[in-house]
Amino acid sequence: DRWILINASPDIRAQISSFPAIQPQRGLRGSGIHAVVLVDSQIDHTSGLLMLREGCPLSVYATDMVKQDLSTGFPIFTMLESWNGGIDYHPMPVDGSSFQIDGAERLRLTAVPLKGKAPPYSPHRNNPHLGDNIGLYIEDLEDGSKLFYSPGLGGIDDQVLKFMSNSDCLMVDGTFWRED
Repeated sequence: DRWILINASPDIRAQISSFPAIQPQRGLRGSGIHAVVLVDSQIDHTSGLLMLREGCPLSVYATDMVKQDLSTGFPIFTMLESWNGGIDYHPMPVDGSSFQIDGAERLRLTAVPLKGKAPPYSPHRNNPHLGDNIGLYIEDLEDGSKLFYSPGLGGIDDQVLKFMSNSDCLMVDGTFWRED
C-alpha cells in the first residue's frame, strides 16, 4: 500500500479516483502515494502536485536542477509550503549512482541524465544542465525485473542504450523519430 508516483500530471485526481488500489483507508483525504519522483520540471509532469496538497508534506525525489526550477521559474514547491510543510525534498544523484526510497526498499532507482532543454520558464532554459531531464532505471530487488522509463527521450546515446538493453520493459516517449 505504498505507491511511488512518477511525475504528477494535471489529471492526477482523476487517475487516483479511477484506481481504487491507490486509495487505502488512511483518514479523510489520505492516499497510498508514499513518494513522488519527478523526471523533469515540465508543467505537465509537475502541476498535479497542487492536487496532492492535502497530503503534504509530500516526499518528493528530484534532481537539484528540477528543484531549482520548481522553486523559481515555476515555484510550485514554494506555493506548497503553506500546506502542512509542503515538500519533503530528497535530491536524486545524477552521477550514475542508484538510490532507494525509504519505505520502498524493494526498488532501486538510477537517474539517467538525458539531453534536452529545461522548460521555457526555467532560469537556465538556454543553458542546459545535467539533471534538467532524466530517465529512470528501476530495478525490483526481489524478482530481478528492470524497467527503463523516459517520457522525454530526445535521443539515444551509449549510456541510455546500455540501460535500455538491460531492461525487461521500456516506457519511452521519444522526440527523436525521423522518417528514415
